[in-house]
Amino acid sequence: MDTTDLIQQYLHAFGVWEPHLAGYLRGRLGPDDVFVDIGANCGAVAIPAAGLVGPLGRVVAIEASPDFCLALMANAELNGLANIRTVNVAVSDRAQELTLYLKTSGNLGATSIIRPESVEREFRVPARPLAELLTEQEIAAVRVIKVDVEGAEGKVLAGLLPLLPCMRDDVEIVIEISPDRLAAQGQSVAVIDPLLATGFHPYRLVNDCRAQSYPAAVRSQPAPPMRWRQPTAELTEQCDLVFSRIDADFLTPAGAGASVRAGHPSRSIPPARAAAVPHRRSEPREEGAAPPGPPGPRTG
Repeated sequence: MDTTDLIQQYLHAFGVWEPHLAGYLRGRLGPDDVFVDIGANCGAVAIPAAGLVGPLGRVVAIEASPDFCLALMANAELNGLANIRTVNVAVSDRAQELTLYLKTSGNLGATSIIRPESVEREFRVPARPLAELLTEQEIAAVRVIKVDVEGAEGKVLAGLLPLLPCMRDDVEIVIEISPDRLAAQGQSVAVIDPLLATGFHPYRLVNDCRAQSYPAAVRSQPAPPMRWRQPTAELTEQCDLVFSRIDADFLTPAGAGASVRAGHPSRSIPPARAAAVPHRRSEPREEGAAPPGPPGPRTG
């Protein structure tokens, strides 16, 4: 575990990254489900999700950074998870090559297609639309898609939209929206409008990255996603949105029983099943000892 990196610091200190997102996924993912993680980082979300979907389910973890992809595979092995398929490529609207920029190694997860004022590292990666990265079976069975791509969400959505008719009716999509990064490319939050036109409703999910907010968020019941009823143009700060065909004020586990495609019933996971990936303290490895941490997925 690299505790100079923000996400891995939080995993070490709190055992979870984005506790409200983790709580939402516990209420959505169940045995045999498929979870697609676009921008999977070192597996902070993918590894707990793999425990929720069980050995007959699947997590497709897509990560552009070769270093992160290697770390993710190592963490999956460390946790004894054989149901994660890793894909080392960027997701875009078409086949191309993209340049990614890292501003600082203190926050590796902020690697972006947007060039910052200062660049610590840049590298080229292949990019493909989602249709070329998922199997037909994965597309048909996916329950939740998470998109965290630091400003490339417009490109990801452009490649995802044609697949929606092939997906189950209860599929939900979680997107980190970055208005500033979209604006830097001449785009706006309006990139999400085609989702609304296909019957999805937006819900805002709490995402408070301040360290002081984590102890209470970890101890308490996570806040459910709340319906966003304002115009999309009023989304001016980076935020997490959940897109669901459920029409309600809040997305709760009990609300997951809306219209679903036959053969793919929605599932609710009771809170007691939250720790689906058991924590095991790190033993020394060949490259040195991994630091111990609180309950949560094991990372190398």
